[in-house]
Amino acid sequence: MRILMLGNSLTTANNLPDTLADRLQADVVVHARGGARLSEHLNPNAKLGAKTLPALEAGGWDFIVLQEMSNGALRFRERYLAAVEALCTRIGAADATPVIYATWAYAPTCAKLGKLGVSHDEMFRRMDEAHREAARRTGALLANVGEAFERHEPLDALYAADGVHPSPAGTDVALACLARAIEKEVERTQPYTVYLLECEDGSYYAGITTDIDRRWHEHLSRGPKCARYTRSHPVKAIAATWTAQGRAEASRLEFHLKQLSHEQKCALAENPALLWQFLQ
Repeated sequence: MRILMLGNSLTTANNLPDTLADRLQADVVVHARGGARLSEHLNPNAKLGAKTLPALEAGGWDFIVLQEMSNGALRFRERYLAAVEALCTRIGAADATPVIYATWAYAPTCAKLGKLGVSHDEMFRRMDEAHREAARRTGALLANVGEAFERHEPLDALYAADGVHPSPAGTDVALACLARAIEKEVERTQPYTVYLLECEDGSYYAGITTDIDRRWHEHLSRGPKCARYTRSHPVKAIAATWTAQGRAEASRLEFHLKQLSHEQKCALAENPALLWQFLQ
């Protein structure tokens, strides 16, 4: 998995990209500078744009994380939304999935709130609305770190001394949100194999997996990772397999497969294409 993170010092704080790479077993590349706006990545004359635009053109990314400057979604809502839309258009052309890294309101005691003329609660509300609108307009995944901050107790433990950047605990919250959003999307879209195994006693067992070779050997071993059924009914052969996109589709197909009669399963072992006829 390859991930490109576009952002600023909130993106790089406390080695978040390296930790995310370890969590997801991914190759993570970062294009960031302190205080950077997402719009800079669209400007070929800006340092970030000169790196990001060719990287998007080259492709090869699975996910691209978009993180605006700390108050950009509040102060420059429409410019922020326009930048997200423009970047998501390019990300779609690169066949990657955009992820909005929705950051947090400043700490309730942060002096910068006074300069912005808002309270902590108002800053959170307005930024949250902007991030959700960006996700709605573009279909991007939303890693709502700001909302996760608001649910955390004590809230002040998530901030560094400046009330803007995250503490290590705050970065842990951000990591969990980003990783969960990406992991759920991978699970939803990755190819699954729906399989039918023939057992030594002539019965059949149906299941789903993302790695048929590994799962076959787990059933064959009759060890702790095999199914309870195949532990008492040793498997003989892989009778048939089908490909499904995402776990939900695979689970539905597995359910219908389990409802078929023994005679139908025998027929599938001879001709797997009959499954679609049986489902009709």
